[in-house]
Amino acid sequence: MNTTSKEVKHPPTRIKIFVDFWNFILSLNEHERIVKQSLDAKFNVDWQKVGPTLAKAAADKVGASSYSFEGMNVYASYNPKSSDSKFHSWITGWLSKQTGIHVDCLERKPKDPPKCPSCHKPIETCPHTGCGKRTACGRSRMFCNWPTPFPWFQSSPLPRAGCYT
Repeated sequence: MNTTSKEVKHPPTRIKIFVDFWNFILSLNEHERIVKQSLDAKFNVDWQKVGPTLAKAAADKVGASSYSFEGMNVYASYNPKSSDSKFHSWITGWLSKQTGIHVDCLERKPKDPPKCPSCHKPIETCPHTGCGKRTACGRSRMFCNWPTPFPWFQSSPLPRAGCYT
């Protein structure tokens, strides 16, 4: 019996990079400030090299002998009521037009305040002792009827009841 071993060829590993813009930039800038020991230091990003560089690092990490860079998605947000309009113009007008880069830039929306888990009314101000602000429904259920081991909480000016319907 003649046994011939054939080498199986695998297609290159496909790598796509996903970037959370603000986490990426803030982390790089923080690192740059530490390295340069300057509060004003900012990292200059060459966006055309980010995707291929991260794809190579990912291929090396997983031991891929060959890989193909499939592009980079960048996720960002902006506040239309602030100076973020320049940022929005840059990220949608320049960065999104770079080869291999897809940008999703969403407008930031104010979040709804948290709701009381008992009465479901919005808690619009801080329920913590010492801040002087009252909540819409007193306290959340977690703090209403539970005996508390925290002495700082027992002297709270907030009512002990009021969250239950």
